[in-house]
Amino acid sequence: MTKKSTKMAKDEVIPFVKEQTQLLAYFQSGYYKEAEKLSFFLSKKSPMLDLPWKIRGAILKQRGDLDEALECYKNSVLIAPKDPKNHFNLGNTFEELDLLDQAENSYNIAIDIMPSFAEAHCNLGLVKERLLRLDEAELSFKKSLKLRPNYFEAYINLGLLLKRQKKFREAEIILREALILQPSSLVAIRNLGHTLFNQEKFDEAKSEYIKYLKLDPNDYLALCDLGTVLKSQKKFENSKIIFEKAISIEPNNSEAYFRLGNVLLSQEHLDMAETYYRRAISLNSNCVKSMTNLAIILNYKNKNLEEQKILEQILKKDGQNYGLKAAVNIAIDKFLYSDFSASKTYLMKSSNIKNKLTSEYKNERIYESLLTNLLKYDCKNQSAQICAKGGKIIYCIGESHTLSSHELHFSSLEENFFCKSRLIMGCKQWHLGNDKKNRYKLKFEEIFYQIPKESLVLLSVGEIDCRIDEGIMRVIDNSPKIKMSKLILKTVTNYINYVTKLNKDRNHTVIIQGVPCPNIKFEKYNLVRIKQLAEVIKIFNRILRKVSKQKKLKFLDLYHLTNDGEGFSNGLWHIDPYHISQSGMLEAWHHFLLSETI
Repeated sequence: MTKKSTKMAKDEVIPFVKEQTQLLAYFQSGYYKEAEKLSFFLSKKSPMLDLPWKIRGAILKQRGDLDEALECYKNSVLIAPKDPKNHFNLGNTFEELDLLDQAENSYNIAIDIMPSFAEAHCNLGLVKERLLRLDEAELSFKKSLKLRPNYFEAYINLGLLLKRQKKFREAEIILREALILQPSSLVAIRNLGHTLFNQEKFDEAKSEYIKYLKLDPNDYLALCDLGTVLKSQKKFENSKIIFEKAISIEPNNSEAYFRLGNVLLSQEHLDMAETYYRRAISLNSNCVKSMTNLAIILNYKNKNLEEQKILEQILKKDGQNYGLKAAVNIAIDKFLYSDFSASKTYLMKSSNIKNKLTSEYKNERIYESLLTNLLKYDCKNQSAQICAKGGKIIYCIGESHTLSSHELHFSSLEENFFCKSRLIMGCKQWHLGNDKKNRYKLKFEEIFYQIPKESLVLLSVGEIDCRIDEGIMRVIDNSPKIKMSKLILKTVTNYINYVTKLNKDRNHTVIIQGVPCPNIKFEKYNLVRIKQLAEVIKIFNRILRKVSKQKKLKFLDLYHLTNDGEGFSNGLWHIDPYHISQSGMLEAWHHFLLSETI
């Protein structure tokens, strides 16, 4: 009797032992229909059994019935609150339902019960990442790996998080660890390619993408990424082949058309690039990046009305990203048309661009700051006043420095003058002086030929050639054996020869604008580097003046005007780190007219 009573007591504690064993076997063998029926039966017969609720919840979750699965997991937690896996399953379901606070709470309970629960730490990291608590997420992933050093998913999640935080070197290390565990992981290989690309390790990135495409040769986005790597290596023809293959796989996806357009733009094939950008836009009317680059091409082709229409569309579609860039460019256009009120309005719409600190927004940030400062100067109706006095127009053509001259007026003893600017964004002397066709020459020549013959023309080109991280300094960095003075002489001579040749049939009075002394923050760069820049600008101005005079061109000196005596800005005339103010330009013209006549 005693033995029989003991057996009955055990059965009361764990009822339906055989059925539960069968239930587990069904589930583990993939017989989900049978498992669901049996779990439903057991939960009705004995609602306080944990396993049927747990398995039924898993089946419902696999089927996508998340709300019903959630109720099952809640029951399992109520029945067995000390089981960390029940809280883990509940947290996982909360996470899939985007109930992130509840998910975080469940994972934390699971970890409190079992601190060594690596999977719970990993999933908690995913929730924290989605809640934008990235530093906390990183710690959770690292804790998970400390508890389980061979946990592949934790390596992947940590690697992707580090990449998202732009910690590319750290991400590379983690993703390489993931690939040791699973050498054929497509996720790890492709994201390793991303991290290498962002470190400009283009050869290594290319190898990873080739490895990836051997495993999955028709992956559209991987092909697009490989094409972009090849473009960065200036292997333009190979890049085009890859993008064309991507297009053949997904002809109705805009991404490859956009990226192929970028290759063609880099090669200065503007018409072909325009065709591909327009195709991308026809496939995706919200492809603002294609619209942005199309607007760039239209600007250099002097198709200003269509350019402005597209910029307005970008501003409406993506006001806080590409739209900020569009607003700056519209503000520039309004400024050049002397609609200063509208220019200010669009600058206000672009004001958030100050917070866009990536290199992608660098040029627009500079223009936004420059225009904001220039618009403080009251030049309204000045052109009308000078025209009424019979003043002469000086057409100021060039890069951003030409904006400081727009609508300025000044007088000599005999004449009144006022300035009208024509902007060619990013134009260097190198662009105009080399033999290849490019967007800068296209726009320069159209402007140069459009203005009336025998005009007064100020050319403001050269400062970008002399920046600390561009132009001549970059060439010297890449080819240290090149002699600085010879490189500058070649750059200047080719530029002046180009201008002189164009001017044979136009007979313009051409004035070459010099480059101001650098207005640079000393704490931002190495002192040796800064002194090298000052030397470049000194030699550049000396040679630019000399070659201009040899070709019988006039020279507007900004170097001596801005010099503190040691080759750096004297702080009197600069309006920002690059440009001088309208007052500075007027002072330069004052000095010019003391020794020259125009």
